[in-house]
Amino acid sequence: MQNNTTCINCGAQTQGKFCHECGQSLQVKRITLRSMLAELKDKVFGLDSRFVRTLAHGFTKPGVVARCYIEGNRKRYLGPLAYFLLMTTIYLLYINYASIDFEAYAERTAEDLYGYEQNPARLEAQKDLLKKSAKSTRLLYALNALLVALPLWLLFRKKISFLESVMASVYLSAQSIVLAVISLVVFTMGAATASTVISLLPFIFAGWLAATMFTQKASLRNFFLGLLSSFLSLVLAVFISMFLAFFAALLLGDAFFELLGIEGVIQDQSD
Repeated sequence: MQNNTTCINCGAQTQGKFCHECGQSLQVKRITLRSMLAELKDKVFGLDSRFVRTLAHGFTKPGVVARCYIEGNRKRYLGPLAYFLLMTTIYLLYINYASIDFEAYAERTAEDLYGYEQNPARLEAQKDLLKKSAKSTRLLYALNALLVALPLWLLFRKKISFLESVMASVYLSAQSIVLAVISLVVFTMGAATASTVISLLPFIFAGWLAATMFTQKASLRNFFLGLLSSFLSLVLAVFISMFLAFFAALLLGDAFFELLGIEGVIQDQSD
């Protein structure tokens, strides 16, 4: 048995290597270069191991990541909110310092998805929309998490609560940001078509999350239910956007389209 030791942080009488009240190390020694390097290794690689594990398993078994957090294991992976904030920060830093050509990105995306070249007015509106979206990344992806959470909960409400569904969806949104970063990196490397394909993968990830979240082995039935939840969230987002746009246009008139910077598109279509 070890003798009781008084914690230098909280004053509790405790035994072992760490205080049972506050977690303070009880084996404190004078500062040396070796102790500083050891602490740096523990802090940096301790975070990195959880981050890398969360990032990797977010692709291979996202449902397991979410289930671990929901069931109370808060050590194995980064929490959903911390992971979400970290990934949005990385995304914004990349956007700010990589000099993304949003005009070229919008033009190539339209060609890959729809098979036509954008007319100048529509291209300018889409470019502006992409820029505004980039500046509101956290808000847009947070709203996306809520939109995904509702149908996911409705389809699996016997297995998870709504708040648990929200936490799972926050993990999903964070992983979607990872894909957005990869898509932009691939685009800057000149592989525009591959970039478009990567940007569409988040719609499938909801299915993969559901497939690996509720059973030990991936469930094909849950995968398709997850895809359905992704589709329903998209329908819900379109409905809400149309509803808000209708009332905004009703109240503001032409000023609404000028605010969005799409008055040129409307005029072009009418001609």
